[in-house]
Amino acid sequence: DISLWQNHMQKAKKAYRNGDYDKARKHLEAAVENGNVMANWYLGHIWRLGLGVPVDQAKAFECYRKVAEDYDPAEPRPGMLDIMVDSIVRVADYY
Repeated sequence: DISLWQNHMQKAKKAYRNGDYDKARKHLEAAVENGNVMANWYLGHIWRLGLGVPVDQAKAFECYRKVAEDYDPAEPRPGMLDIMVDSIVRVADYY
C-alpha cells in the first residue's frame, strides 16, 4: 500500500526538518520496510552525519548502496534521479 510509506515519509520529513532525528529515523525505517527508496537516502545522511545516532559509515554505505542499486536513467519522479546519482557518487566515495 503506497499510502503507508507516503505517510511515514511525510512524518519523517517533518521530524527531520524539526531536528527530531530519532523520530525521523523510525519513520524512515518503516518507509524502507514498505519499499520507499528515498527513505534509504535520508537514512544514509542520518548515519553518515551522526544525526541523533552515533556516526556509522557502514550503515550509511548500505543505505546509499540500496538507493544506487535502484538507479534508472529513465526515472520519472522529480528529484529522484538526483537522489540516485547522489547515492552512486557517495558509494563511489566509500570505495
